Amino acid sequence: VDLLLLHWACATMEETVATYRSLERFALDGKASAIGISNFNASAIDALFAAGLTVPPAVNQVGFSIGGHSESRLGRDLDTLRKCREKGI
Repeated sequence: VDLLLLHWACATMEETVATYRSLERFALDGKASAIGISNFNASAIDALFAAGLTVPPAVNQVGFSIGGHSESRLGRDLDTLRKCREKGI
């Protein structure tokens, strides 16, 4: 698999981290070239990184356009863009 994404954060951050750890195992076992997240906002990214990642996300897939960057809940805002740049996503 070229890229494996966690499409949404789970109901709790504990579930999100556990699910992301499964993606990390795929990457570490060579079954995925890259892993990433989708629709994560800046605070969810911070919480995920606070868990101590082994393999950081390569991408955060969000719907971001020239006129659509005011929905922070889905990571479609400037704070999330800045956070992704800060974390190398």
